[in-house]
Amino acid sequence: MTNFEEIKSFISDVIKGNASGEVRAFARVSEELANMINEKSSSLELEGKYLELVADDLRESYKVHSTPKEKGGIPLSDEDFKNIHDYIDEIDGVLGVNSYNGKVEIYLYKKTSDGYVKILTVSSKERGSLQVTKQTKNLNDYTQKK
Repeated sequence: MTNFEEIKSFISDVIKGNASGEVRAFARVSEELANMINEKSSSLELEGKYLELVADDLRESYKVHSTPKEKGGIPLSDEDFKNIHDYIDEIDGVLGVNSYNGKVEIYLYKKTSDGYVKILTVSSKERGSLQVTKQTKNLNDYTQKK
C-alpha cells in the first residue's frame, strides 16, 4: 500500500470482515524503530524490513478488543484501528521482546490523548517482515513497572 487512504481502506475492509487471509505491506521498519527494538533484543535486524498488516489477526483483535477485557481497558474505536500506521510511525517505545515456539513477538506502545495503545508485532523470518497482529488500549501507563 502506498498511501494513507489505501491503508485506511484496507483496515476498513478488515473491520467489515473482508480481506480474509491477506497480508499487506504498508511501510518499512525505520532506523528509529529498529534501534528501539534492538535496545530490548540486539539479535533482531529489522531496519528496512517491511511492516505488514495481517488481516485475519487484526480482525480478531478488533472483535475481541473493541470491548475492554482487562482492568483499565479502553474500548478500541474504528479510528484507533484505522490509525495504527500513524501509531507505529510515531511510536513512543518498545515494551518488550519475547520468543516462544519459534516466534519473536515485539510489543510497541503509543501514548494517545485518552490512554496507551499497545501493539503486538511478530517478526516473520519467512517473509522478512514485521507483522502487526494485535492492538489493545488501556488507561494504565504500560511503561511503568508494577
